[in-house]
Amino acid sequence: MPQKKDGVAPGEWRLGPEGHIAALALAGWLRLPDPPMLVVTSPEPKAAETAAPIAEQFGVPLVLDERLREVERPWVGEGYRLAARGYLRGEDPEAWEDRSRVARRVGRAVDDARAHVDDAPVAAVGHGLSLAIHVAQKMPDGFLAGQFWSRLSFPDAWLLDLDQQLLQHLVPVG
Repeated sequence: MPQKKDGVAPGEWRLGPEGHIAALALAGWLRLPDPPMLVVTSPEPKAAETAAPIAEQFGVPLVLDERLREVERPWVGEGYRLAARGYLRGEDPEAWEDRSRVARRVGRAVDDARAHVDDAPVAAVGHGLSLAIHVAQKMPDGFLAGQFWSRLSFPDAWLLDLDQQLLQHLVPVG
């Protein structure tokens, strides 16, 4: 729930008051089978401000990683959701970052974070499009990144088990 400001690029948006409350709530109800040993996040303020309470809740380090930034795209506004769904289906909107480049950079960020903690669980906090591309690379053929992206809320939490190729939506407890 970013606080959008005219003249400020989406990558610089911060969380608004509701976003801060939601991030704290997310950290409070987040339950994982194996707690993360590290939280790695995009340095974009809205992501880092969401990640900070999660790292604090689990008492683990918070690491900023440029590779978890959102997909580079020239605009956000009218028609954006339609263009984003097309992008996730394989279309190439003009001046949008190449999907294979996104998959490589996000995958490397997650792999490096896991290597840093000897393959222990890691919480990755990022952005819808870039994480949808990452998840699509890790799931079996037939995974629909656009449907996954369309289901995301702000904030949201999903568990990706690479060993079992399982994606589980984590919902509030209680």
